[in-house]
Amino acid sequence: MITVFGSINMDLVAIASKMPRPGETVVGLQSSASPGGKGANQAVAARRAGAGVRMAGAIGQDPFGAEALALLKDASVDLSPVRAVKQPTGSAHVVVDAGGENAIVVVPGANGQVEEDDARSVLEGMNAGEMVVLQMEIPPCAVEAARVCLVTPPQIIDCLEFNRSMRIIDPYDEIGYVALECEVLGADWIRPLLLSALERELGDRPDDPLLALYGRFRALLRARLCLVHLLEHPVRESKKWRPLALAYLTQARRHPSVIAA
Repeated sequence: MITVFGSINMDLVAIASKMPRPGETVVGLQSSASPGGKGANQAVAARRAGAGVRMAGAIGQDPFGAEALALLKDASVDLSPVRAVKQPTGSAHVVVDAGGENAIVVVPGANGQVEEDDARSVLEGMNAGEMVVLQMEIPPCAVEAARVCLVTPPQIIDCLEFNRSMRIIDPYDEIGYVALECEVLGADWIRPLLLSALERELGDRPDDPLLALYGRFRALLRARLCLVHLLEHPVRESKKWRPLALAYLTQARRHPSVIAA
C-alpha cells in the first residue's frame, strides 16, 4: 500500500495567444477546470500503475471539493484519510500562451490546513513495508512530521524538493542528484568523489541501500519528466526527450534494488 500525504487541488487553466503584461487584459482561446494537485496526481498515477493507494489531505466544503476528488474516486483510491475543512479547496490558476509557456498561481486553501497531527495519523495507519509519498504543497511542518523509517536501524527521508531548510537535513540526496546529472553526461567518476568528500565533511554516511534508493528515485523521476514533455502541444525539442529519458533509465538500472524492511 502507498499512502500519498499531500495536496488536492482544482486546476483552472486558461489558454491565450500571449501572456498578459502587468495591467493588461487579453482574450483567452479556451479554458478548462480539472482535478490536480501534486499529491492527488501522484496518487492517481500510482493507482493506475497497479498499486494500492491511500490519499491523505484536506479539501474544502465547497463544490470544488467534490470535483477535486473525482479522478481519485474513479481510480478507486482510498479517500478515508481526507478531511473536509472550512477553508476553500486548494486551486491552481494557470495561464498558458501559444508557445506553451505558462504562469501559475497556487492558492493553498484547504491544503494549508493540513497539520502535524494529520501526519501522525497517516503514519499510525501504516503497516511495516508500506510507503508514504510527500510533496511541498502542504505546510512544511506537516511534511517534516511525516518521516519514514526504511530499514533497521532507521534511516530518515524527508521531502527535499523546494524547501532549503529541509533539503539540508540530508545533503546526500542533493549530492546524489548532482552526481546523476554528471553520469548522464558521461562523468561517472564524479559520484564517488562527491560522496567521499561529503563523508569527510560530515563524519557519517548513509547505508548503501538508502543511497541506492536516492539514486534510483531521482533517475526515474527525471525519466518521467522527460517523457511528460512529449505530451505538450506542440512538443518542443521533440527529438531530445526520448533519448534523454532512456539515459536516465539506464542510470536507474545501475543502482541495486532496494527492499524496504
